[in-house]
Amino acid sequence: MKPLIALGAMTFSFFAGASERPPAVAGSFYSDDPDALRSQVVEMLASPAARTPSVALVVPHAGYVFSGAVAGRAFSTLDPKQAKRVILLGPSHHDSFAGGALPARRIEAFSTPLGGIALDRPAVERLRGSPLFDGPASAHGPEHCLEVELPFLQVAVPDAKIVPILVGARTDRETARRMAQSLAPLLDEHTVVVVSSDFTHHGDRYGWTPLRGPDLGEQLVHLGRVTAGRLAAVDPPGFAHQIEVSGDTVCGAKPAMVLMELLAGAFTGAGRLAEVTTSGHRTGSWDLSVTYASVVFHGNWKPWTDAPAEPPLPVMNAEQGAEAVALAV
Repeated sequence: MKPLIALGAMTFSFFAGASERPPAVAGSFYSDDPDALRSQVVEMLASPAARTPSVALVVPHAGYVFSGAVAGRAFSTLDPKQAKRVILLGPSHHDSFAGGALPARRIEAFSTPLGGIALDRPAVERLRGSPLFDGPASAHGPEHCLEVELPFLQVAVPDAKIVPILVGARTDRETARRMAQSLAPLLDEHTVVVVSSDFTHHGDRYGWTPLRGPDLGEQLVHLGRVTAGRLAAVDPPGFAHQIEVSGDTVCGAKPAMVLMELLAGAFTGAGRLAEVTTSGHRTGSWDLSVTYASVVFHGNWKPWTDAPAEPPLPVMNAEQGAEAVALAV
């Protein structure tokens, strides 16, 4: 009977564990030792808390040794008494699709070395029926961008449940706006939105090397400030334009656009750029560098209202064009 008992225990354990998404990058992006991880997160959250709690954040998702302190600056502005639901938005690094991807139906929690963090099942199921959120659930399996934020949430807002959404790279601005409109009914005084995104990826490995010179680190920080500044200004067209004209390689540009549309349509308040740095400031080399920024938004959610239509660009007729050319000669 003992072998059968052992087999039964193993079978139960397998099915019990099947309801949790296991960590994919514990031990590499962050410590897999619970005590060490908690101590590290507590230390990174030691920044003075804002007097007004934030309702939305943009935070990086690299290894803690590189970006953890930047993320901690933003997470420290959350109020554990206020935040009971966290809508997590991040880019899919492994699957290409349009819109959002939710976890598989069987998933009830995401686990880390600190334990499980439960999904807000009613909120997730409310989104599941929409074609805007029918991306591949399998994208969550190897993905790190949401996972690395979880220990911060488990320490900073331990009672919060999560709504984890990966946003595909093929998401255009109109889809982002419609996703935001679908998320707006979930917003209340106990809901926080967190976007996981690194900023500029610069170097041969990333295929983007337009910046040169001995002050490369300063140039990268400046570019990060300009791009993240468009987020802090709650300027959806300005952010999209900045990405387009600069070519800035922001991996979370699509989920950030969903947040921008959400803030433009269902938020009253202001954003603030908390910090910008690069991996080069840690390694001493910017030949292969990633920029990390944190942005916090203080204010209140409100019922969705459509933003005013952007004014069309003026178009010259033939006569006006000829006059303009004549003036330029």
